Amino acid sequence: MANEFSYNKCYLSRLISEEFGESFQKIVRDIRMEEIETLIRYTNLSIEQIAEQVGYKNAVIIYKMIREKYNMTPTEYRKNR
Repeated sequence: MANEFSYNKCYLSRLISEEFGESFQKIVRDIRMEEIETLIRYTNLSIEQIAEQVGYKNAVIIYKMIREKYNMTPTEYRKNR
């Protein structure tokens, strides 16, 4: 994103943090998490397909994120929602 706007990465990161009160990385992770939750709830896509769709190279991170947030697996989350 920094390259797109011709900014230094550190400078852009600081601007985003100052404006939004959170790091760029956290903002992106939160957006991805919302999309992951939506896809798990409303589609029959596999966790691997969801990972690919939201920009992760493998599904392990999704398992960790759902476990951290809800203390369950993505499959359990899908059944309970």
